[in-house]
Amino acid sequence: LLMLLGSITAFISHKFVNIDMGDDYSNVMTARFDLQEDKYPEEQQKIAFFQNIMERINAHPKVEGVTLNNWLGELPLTLDGEDNGSEENQNLADVLSVIGDTDTIGVNLVSGRFFTHQDKAGSRKVAIISQSMANRFWPGENVLGKSISVDMSDANGTQNERLFIVGVVTDRLNPRTLIANLDSADEIYVSGLQFVDSFQILYYRIIGDLAGTEEIFYQALYQVDRSIELFYAVQPAEENRGMMRKIMKLTSNLTFGTGFFALMLALVGIYGLTANSVVQRTHEIGIRRAVGASDKNIIQMFLKQGGMQLAKGLGLALVLFSILAFGFIKMSEGIFPTSLYLALALTVTVGLSCIVMVAIYVPTRRSVIMEPSSALRYE
Repeated sequence: LLMLLGSITAFISHKFVNIDMGDDYSNVMTARFDLQEDKYPEEQQKIAFFQNIMERINAHPKVEGVTLNNWLGELPLTLDGEDNGSEENQNLADVLSVIGDTDTIGVNLVSGRFFTHQDKAGSRKVAIISQSMANRFWPGENVLGKSISVDMSDANGTQNERLFIVGVVTDRLNPRTLIANLDSADEIYVSGLQFVDSFQILYYRIIGDLAGTEEIFYQALYQVDRSIELFYAVQPAEENRGMMRKIMKLTSNLTFGTGFFALMLALVGIYGLTANSVVQRTHEIGIRRAVGASDKNIIQMFLKQGGMQLAKGLGLALVLFSILAFGFIKMSEGIFPTSLYLALALTVTVGLSCIVMVAIYVPTRRSVIMEPSSALRYE
């Protein structure tokens, strides 16, 4: 059971290291800030600040794209003309506010359009949805112009907002798809000019080398409002993700390394214990041969007895592993195919069976070729 669980853990670590995040933060710098409510009490003041700093950053010759976004939460949604349903069966989606184009961070447009400066307060409220959401709710249909209702009470106090879909973008990884397929959860992007929040994460994509490009943001910030405090220094957006990948890679290597070492120790230990249990019965083998038992019958008897013990141990382990594997499949939403669990179970079962059978056969064979008198005196 430990071997099986260790194998699954190693595969999960390997999957994290090579997971497709659905976005691209290479050559992207990031900064996080929160506007002071006492200094920017009105939404229009916040919007003016956002647009001002984005324009200044975008004007730099080394910058090819700027975007602001903020995660508003995992919110319930209702398709146009449908009931909300029970709380347990509600559809959920990760909702983000965006100012600018998401292709700055590698979330590319599939159809429709990005938000523009016209998608502001007083205009019809619009949304961009992920490809997974379009495929899930409107398979094979043109979703542009369709509407959805999102419960934004956790985000801006308004109970339900009706949003009209103006674009579809590629899927990206979000908290609910951390160990699942990229299209297993949905994203809704709303215009940051219509749903205004003080906290924002700013990204700007750089042409060429990143060295010294943090000054682009600082210079723009000081020209707009140098009193704004950042949550941390401007840095490459891949830095945090790269650190996570390094940790996961180290974990994966340690898991595979220690798992392989533990497997070797376990196999050697199982072989030694099984072989020793046979050696301790050398007197019994001598007595059986003395009363006329054939070598073949003795070997078959020992293999049968060992096989029964092996079947009990493996059977219990496989039952427990099946329960745990079912939990893994549900939790990860099928990120690992069922065939992987079957292959692991088969590999461990065959490997252990071979080790145990060899550990029984070799010392038993050695004992039956001894003279009965020698076997009876064996210590």
